[in-house]
Amino acid sequence: MREPIADDTLFDDAVWAELDNALSNLPSPVHVLMVGFEDASEGEGQTAVLLQALAHRYENIHYKQRPRRKSYTFYPVIAINGVKDGKPMDYNIRIIGWPSGFQVTSLISAIQAVSLQGAVGTTAVDPMVRVQMQKLTQAVSFELLTNGEDEGGVLLAKTIFSMAVESEHVKAYLVMVDQFADAIVRYSVNDLPHLIINGRVHLEGTPDDETLIKHMAIAIRK
Repeated sequence: MREPIADDTLFDDAVWAELDNALSNLPSPVHVLMVGFEDASEGEGQTAVLLQALAHRYENIHYKQRPRRKSYTFYPVIAINGVKDGKPMDYNIRIIGWPSGFQVTSLISAIQAVSLQGAVGTTAVDPMVRVQMQKLTQAVSFELLTNGEDEGGVLLAKTIFSMAVESEHVKAYLVMVDQFADAIVRYSVNDLPHLIINGRVHLEGTPDDETLIKHMAIAIRK
């Protein structure tokens, strides 16, 4: 594992001030796991540097690295896990690829969602959506396709990550498609952000909560 690099190499003072405001007082631990080899690709190396820097700076963020797995197609894969009732908790939140550009904010949103664990007044989910998540009994998988220049993807990522924390039936994956040419072809992406629900229902742009719930229901019924 590499030694932590100087903070100013990653971000300037203004950005670090924003991160300090978001991450310095996390109420519960967050365990960030990267699957990949930091020397295998630029994306894996940059991701390792970023996650190590966050773990070095913030006491409630913990970082571990695991080797590549045959079952994965793209790397790195970042899992953002938490602790609930004193036990490790996998909230099924994943970021696939190096979270660069605007998607650094999506990584921060995932960390906050896991640490806050849906505490009232802190969740990014509308109260109506939160009720729907608590009633959910069937599996829902969100795959958010985005890139470092996609500001709309940040808003959608915050919502689906919070939904995954609210319900054990929800999986929320963010895929940095600009780093994986095969993904753009595989999913026939025309515009970003592009959300796929249960591999069946596709949404482009940033839908409001009502539209998101409507299309989630359609995906469940298919």
